[in-house]
Amino acid sequence: MKILAYIVVFLSVMTSVGFSQSGSDVSIKVSWQPLENNYNGKEEALSRIVFKNEGKTVLAKSGWKLYFNFIRIFEPNTPNPVLDIQHINGDLFVLTPNDSFKPLAPGEELELQIVSKSWIVNFNDSPQGFYIAWDNGKITQLGEVERLEPVDKKKFYRVANDVEMTPDLIFEKNKRYAASHSVQPGKIFPTPSKFMLGVDHFALTGSTTILGGGLFTNEIDYFMSELGELFSINFSIHKKLRSKDVIKFKLDETLQEEAYKLLVTKDSIVVTSSCGKGAFYAIQSIKSLIKPEDYKSGKKDVIHIPCVEVYDEPRFASRGFMIDVARNFQSKKQILKLIDILSFYKINTLHFHLNDDEGWRLELPSFPELTSVSSVRSHAYISSSSLPPSYGSGPTNKNSGTGYYSIQDFKEILLYANTRHVQVIPEIETPGHARAAVKAMQYRFERLKDKDRNEAEKYLLYSAGDTSKYSSVQKWNDNVMDVSLSSVYNFLEQVTDDIIGIYKSINVPLNTIHFGGDEVPNGVWEGSPAFEKLKNEDSNIKTVEDLWVRHFNKLYDILNARGLYLSGWEE
Repeated sequence: MKILAYIVVFLSVMTSVGFSQSGSDVSIKVSWQPLENNYNGKEEALSRIVFKNEGKTVLAKSGWKLYFNFIRIFEPNTPNPVLDIQHINGDLFVLTPNDSFKPLAPGEELELQIVSKSWIVNFNDSPQGFYIAWDNGKITQLGEVERLEPVDKKKFYRVANDVEMTPDLIFEKNKRYAASHSVQPGKIFPTPSKFMLGVDHFALTGSTTILGGGLFTNEIDYFMSELGELFSINFSIHKKLRSKDVIKFKLDETLQEEAYKLLVTKDSIVVTSSCGKGAFYAIQSIKSLIKPEDYKSGKKDVIHIPCVEVYDEPRFASRGFMIDVARNFQSKKQILKLIDILSFYKINTLHFHLNDDEGWRLELPSFPELTSVSSVRSHAYISSSSLPPSYGSGPTNKNSGTGYYSIQDFKEILLYANTRHVQVIPEIETPGHARAAVKAMQYRFERLKDKDRNEAEKYLLYSAGDTSKYSSVQKWNDNVMDVSLSSVYNFLEQVTDDIIGIYKSINVPLNTIHFGGDEVPNGVWEGSPAFEKLKNEDSNIKTVEDLWVRHFNKLYDILNARGLYLSGWEE
């Protein structure tokens, strides 16, 4: 296991009587140490959390609770623990001092041994996001936890000679690979279908002209913009034929859509393709032929591109990358940067995982609650105005747990991707992994129920009086849409129309919406009054398994009626 850095976390709390009651003069260090996997011969793990008072003030025996996130269900392994443990939901826990707790004086430590109900794999499995909620309403956030190495590494192995693959080990592995393989200069990645390296180079300068247009206008504009930003080169476009110091874009309708030919000689660069996509990928190959040191040096007035002859076509029609911004939000700037990277490596699909139990990230005109409530994580979840802290996001909304893309943000992302021939597939998780949506629509219901009951119930995603007992893989007990309800399909149909509307407004094609379908836990819907009602009304519905099939048939019909196809997870 990687040797982990020691990070000391301090919490300041003040009191006039030498005891912390509300918040200002205590300094607490929190450390965590994994001890043993396969504890007691089971797929369990023993670890310990140590709280040390490094300040000058006593931590009082009451008046506070300690919240944190941990992705494992666990129980205390300490006899007569002085802190009561409560699992709230998901990965959120709270520790409350009980009658046995004694004030923690300066210099004293409190150790809590715990047994988690599955293995500890790496440092990301550690408890994190600690914060204190004081009875007077104040919140104090602790920083990162000091993570300590196991005392006996062999006890931490899940299987014999188990070693975590760390960034350091990956780096060393790559170094050995590079040392044992000759890397051709000017190599294109991904490897083209055919590649021949010449002996000379083409000098790209401010006098270089570009011949082409028509089908390739957008790609030529992109090419001039990209290299103009990177280097001190101002291109000009000419229609008059020229044989030297020229980049030519030629049409060959016999080539498949994403195929291209690239010929670089000392006099010219010739790109041949049947449409913009092929030309775009040829441009990416030209960019990859530029020496890394030229990129590093910034503005240059001449760039040498090695002479090559390339023919390339994709082996796979769909080349995708998925990003989950629901659990850890990424800014629009980061998404645009990601799209640049994807397009450089000729990846043509961005699977955009926009919602989950821990967050909803896309503004939609019909449902302001999806972002006003369910894009935010904070301690205010207690009043239902946000989602609870998850994955160490803490008690405030100033972190990667909180954020969303406005409609305008999303349009900019789509246009940016479309220019780079990256299809963006939006994913709306259903019926499981849907807690963010469920809670937003519950908040909407509470807001409207006294004004217009029918409107309040129109988009509800849960059934009042549902006694079903379940726990998802991520330990949520209320994260599944009740697909017995017609209001679920009112909601999903409107979500679909809102998303289609955004794409249409900027003329970006949309072929599919991904509607999830994975990890629906056992026990769901069994105690739903809506399920009982539906069984009496529809003879085809006898078990909860029938509900799942019905759900995706209905989603198929919604999308098919709008000219889209349905995507989902196959388990």
